[in-house]
Amino acid sequence: MATAPYFDGTQPCLKAEDIDIFFPELPDHPTNEDRALHAKTVLEAKAVCNTCPFIEPCLAYAVKTPNTYGIWGATTEDERARVKRQISKQKHLAKKKGTP
Repeated sequence: MATAPYFDGTQPCLKAEDIDIFFPELPDHPTNEDRALHAKTVLEAKAVCNTCPFIEPCLAYAVKTPNTYGIWGATTEDERARVKRQISKQKHLAKKKGTP
C-alpha cells in the first residue's frame, strides 16, 4: 500500500464549496442528462485539481493505491486504470529486455 502524500491543508480540494464533486456517481441506468451532469462535475473537479500544487503526489498515490475512488490528481478511476496498465506493460517489456 502506498504511503499517503503529505498535504499541508492548503490543497484546493479541501476548500471546494462542494467536496462531493470529487466523488461523482452515475445512477445504475443513467439518462443522457445524468451523463451530462456527471461529465460536467468531473470537469469541475479536474479544474480544481489543476490549480493544486499537490497534483503530482496526489496522482502518484492514487495510481499506487488499489480501489481509489473519485477524482485524484485530476484523473478518474478509468483514467488511472489506463495509467496502471501502461505502467504494467512498460515493466513487463523492461523485464523481457532484462532492464530494471
